Amino acid sequence: MAGVAVAIACGTALGAQFEWDFNANLTPTLQSGGVATMNYFNEVTTAATTFGTTGGAIPNPAGGPSGYVYFPGNSIGNGLGGYTISYTGVPANGGGSYVNNYTMIWDLYIPSLGWTALMNTAPDHANDADFYVGSDGSVGIADLGYSSPSLVAAGQWYRVAFVQDQTHNLSLYYLNGTQVFSGAAGSLDGRFSLYTGADTPPQLVILGEGDTSGNYANDVYLSAYYFSDTALTDATITGLGGATAGGIVVPEPTTLSLLALAGLVCWRRRRA
Repeated sequence: MAGVAVAIACGTALGAQFEWDFNANLTPTLQSGGVATMNYFNEVTTAATTFGTTGGAIPNPAGGPSGYVYFPGNSIGNGLGGYTISYTGVPANGGGSYVNNYTMIWDLYIPSLGWTALMNTAPDHANDADFYVGSDGSVGIADLGYSSPSLVAAGQWYRVAFVQDQTHNLSLYYLNGTQVFSGAAGSLDGRFSLYTGADTPPQLVILGEGDTSGNYANDVYLSAYYFSDTALTDATITGLGGATAGGIVVPEPTTLSLLALAGLVCWRRRRA
């Protein structure tokens, strides 16, 4: 995994990247190129959220026990909850005034398959969420398209990745390192763009749902979440593979050190 971290840093010229591994709190494990925080969307989420470690009723992902945050979306009124993300160091990109190129990755376990909202580019949940696991086991969103059904099953760990690449007019979805959807990215600075680090925080929200029917938020265990303001390459996502106990790109402090060192080496090369 250390090799993967170095490949990410050198193979793809990254700006900001952040990761959370949910070791009994919402503190980020990785902050590179900026500063990020995760907070409870509302008091209901604060009261309902629990932290734990896999290996009991919730099985371990590959590699052994892992910490997790449990979001009981089915028991939150109208599904209106989740976790806001605020960041600095994330500029406009992709040719627009907002963040049009980025990558989000979730290591998740859904105990009972149903509509599961994964993120909303409107941090106040003022509208529907923008990326889902569907009740049929697909991943996606109507405005961009869905993968084939029956790819996600209840009671299993998955690594779900969403890559938005406005520069090349692509939206890409991955499950466990395998690309399961490719389509057009939608409009520049449109629904799937994000607020920049210079905009008023928070910039986005994960989990929960803005649709007040309550039909699109679901119970979900999240062992890791990763964000980069870069559209990671197909080779990089493939190299990350499936959900693992160590996290997504930061499995251990040593790897974090290697990642920072690799970033410095690449920066020096670009300067040269």
